[in-house]
Amino acid sequence: MAAISVGIPSWIEQIVHSYEDDAEIQALLQKIENGDHSVAELSVQDGLIRCTGRIWLGTDPTIRQMILRSVHDSVVGGHSGVRATHHRLHRNFAWKGMQKSVEDYVGKCSVCKQAKSERVRYPGLLQPLPVPKQAWHTITMDFIEGLPQSKNSNCILVVVDQLTRYAHFLALKPSVYCTSGCYGFC
Repeated sequence: MAAISVGIPSWIEQIVHSYEDDAEIQALLQKIENGDHSVAELSVQDGLIRCTGRIWLGTDPTIRQMILRSVHDSVVGGHSGVRATHHRLHRNFAWKGMQKSVEDYVGKCSVCKQAKSERVRYPGLLQPLPVPKQAWHTITMDFIEGLPQSKNSNCILVVVDQLTRYAHFLALKPSVYCTSGCYGFC
């Protein structure tokens, strides 16, 4: 003789017991038993009210808090914000005002408040610079300084044309350097 035993989690029993004291759930059960079309998506299986396969929770706040805590505060995937928590809850559970309950719970979570993610748009793809119209129309300039003395010069002015990438390297003398750091171009 083969026997199969199935353990029922304690939270399922708590949900079933919470139905007994809930007037709203009792009215729903009456409508389900009478075959009311307004609750056609609800059914009763093993003492649990199911809404399109998901477990329907009553108005008992301790049961809702327990379910929210187990989904939101879990080690795997926990504290992932309102959207992810609601999505994970919505797969298995249903109740009136679930979105608001999730928003309130996550809004009060101290871990989520401390580890807030940035809500700025990502910068997107880099945009290329416009191509210059002709040679030497757009140039860049830079200084190379701190070089050893060579023929009375210790720095180089580099001028590059953006279109042709042609570059000029001009040696500058230390006496050309003025106090503003502009090498005599001020």
